[in-house]
Amino acid sequence: MLPDGLRALLLQTSAITAIIGTAATRATKQPGTPAPGSGVYWQQMPEGSLLPGLVLSQIAGGGTPTLDGADPLHTARIQISAFGMTYGDAKSLSRAVRATLEGFAGTLPDGTFVGQTILSSEADAFDDGTFSFHCPTDFEFWYTES
Repeated sequence: MLPDGLRALLLQTSAITAIIGTAATRATKQPGTPAPGSGVYWQQMPEGSLLPGLVLSQIAGGGTPTLDGADPLHTARIQISAFGMTYGDAKSLSRAVRATLEGFAGTLPDGTFVGQTILSSEADAFDDGTFSFHCPTDFEFWYTES
């Protein structure tokens, strides 16, 4: 499925793990925490998670109907929000995500085939609740699930 494959791709990208760390390096930064996390989450970052980190959310999507019925080709608009304690951390992580995904076409680690990835929008923001910087980037994926 696209969510699993996309998360796996981001966690395997060295430019991203150089910023967020791996699960093992994140555990050493917050000793005693039962689950310091991977740094890449769907929908919501767990409370107390280390920054920088990524939160992915599907904000739109659909199928491509044909006269013969449903087509296996789907679209999904995914917002990938980079969070950091400084603007530089959030922006660097956002740029690493953009470099990884803009124009991406190929097979994700879970077997989902992505035919095209289009950068839809980018923004900069500040999250008052977590007192952190937030750089959301939206991508449109045209894909066929394995």
